[in-house]
Order: sequence, then structure tokens, then C-alpha cells
Amino acid sequence: MITAIIPCLNEEKSIASTVLEIKKASKLVKEIIVVDNGSSDNTVEVARRAGAKIIYEPIRGKGYAFRRGLTAVSSNSKLVFLVDGDSTYSVSKIDDAAELILVSGFDMVVGERVDEGEVSKTYRYGHRIGNRALSTLQRLIFSTPIRDSLSGWRMFSRGFAMSFQGGASSFELEAELNAHAFQLKTSVANIKVGYRERKFGSVSKLRTFEDGWRIFRRNLGLWRSESPLRAYP
Repeated sequence: MITAIIPCLNEEKSIASTVLEIKKASKLVKEIIVVDNGSSDNTVEVARRAGAKIIYEPIRGKGYAFRRGLTAVSSNSKLVFLVDGDSTYSVSKIDDAAELILVSGFDMVVGERVDEGEVSKTYRYGHRIGNRALSTLQRLIFSTPIRDSLSGWRMFSRGFAMSFQGGASSFELEAELNAHAFQLKTSVANIKVGYRERKFGSVSKLRTFEDGWRIFRRNLGLWRSESPLRAYP
């Protein structure tokens, strides 16, 4: 059984398609949790009508929302799937990612984004350059094989997900998950997933420079705490 966790803030335009696409993509997903992070639109109502379980996290930030979602995961779930609620990620590879964990023994599978549409529309240039730079930095300081370090498409073994103690954050969540994998010396796999344009009327919450700087600083902070002998030679 897979539990899907979808942190969500003002995604009424896309949350229904995200939930319904997950249901269609995999019969292994038995539970879809939408964590509302203080939406002021109709996200909650739309998600509930689509069949998702709704829980609430009043502290703004994707990390806080994910951490709240973990508290609601059913005891019989073997895997936890994390994805954004903006319907930009294809979820067709859910079962492939599950097999990598259940059969091949990986603990985290990260979706490497591959454009399904025009690059200029699907993945903003600033975000693309920033992601490449931060992914390179992450590979250097943590020596992990993750090719798309800021990807919000992730599948975890239950043990890995429930051992995660971070999440007091916003868009730094992915950096914390990467560092957690490094700390535990767990096996990580990459899988290519489609990435597409946002639906009309849906707006990204990621601020290219402000959030990029916060993620950069968080990576350095994690490096100092998780690998002090390398950080302070």
C-alpha cells in the first residue's frame, strides 16, 4: 500500500487533476492525503470532492506540511509518495518507483524532471539554472547520486519517511531529504518523470532568487552539521 502526501497552498485549479491522475496511475495507492497549508481559495473543497483525505497545517511552508502529512499515514502503508499539488509532475511512474523500493531495495526514489512541453513555458529559465547549480552543489557536498536535487517527486520506504526528523522549513524540504539520505547512508535511485506547464490560473509559489538563496544556505548548514570533518578540515 502507498500513501500519497500532497502539500498544498491555493491550488484549486490543479489539485483535482493531481489527485485523479494518481488514482488512475496506480492501484497501489490506497490513501491520498492533501495537507492544506492555509489556502484562501477552494483547494480543500475541490480536493475533497476528488476523493482526497484533508488535513491541515497552519504553519506556512512545504516542509511543515509534509511533516504534518507523515503523522496521518496509515499503519499498513509500506511506501510514502510525495508530490506537489500543481499537476506539473507526471505520476505515471509511481509503480516503477515502488518496485525500485520493494524489489530492488532502494529507500528513496527521486523523479528527475523531463520536459513534456516547451521548455520556456514548463520550467522557467531561472529555476532551471538554479536547480542545476544547487544539484551540482548537493552532489559535491553530500556525495549522493541525485540528479535533480530540488525535485518534488519522491517515493520513500516507510522506514526512511518515518525516520525523517526535519521539515521545519519551506522549499528547503528537498535539501533536507537529500541530507537525510546521506546521513543514513541509504540507497537512492533516480527515475525520469514528465514535467509540464502549470494549468491556466495556477501560480508558482517559488521565488527564484529568495528561495534559491535560502536553499543554498540550508545546504551549507546541513553540510556543516552532517559532515563536519569535511566542512571544517
